[in-house]
Amino acid sequence: MDWSGLPLDVLIEFVIRLTVADWLSFGAVCTAWKQAAETASKSGLRPKHEPPWLMLAGGGTDLAVADFISLPDGRCRSIALPKGPEPAIQKRAWFGSANGKKQRKISKVLKII
Repeated sequence: MDWSGLPLDVLIEFVIRLTVADWLSFGAVCTAWKQAAETASKSGLRPKHEPPWLMLAGGGTDLAVADFISLPDGRCRSIALPKGPEPAIQKRAWFGSANGKKQRKISKVLKII
């Protein structure tokens, strides 16, 4: 079966039931799924609420990747960060959470020595 051929409204029904990390992965599957995630986001729909994740600079010296760790169940995701003139992470730890109004709310909580 060609899952990319599912109707947009059906894909949106899937995406709105996902957590933040899964929502991001969903959009990376194919063009149709990316369109569904973007359409849902532009329509004001948001990921399912979940407890905070710990965000750390990814694998050693790679500051272009962030590791997100779910504190309640230990799930781990690595996500490429947006490119810019400065690294998005500069050896610091962050807590982030998702809620119904803002996709990501992140605040600095400690500095890693």
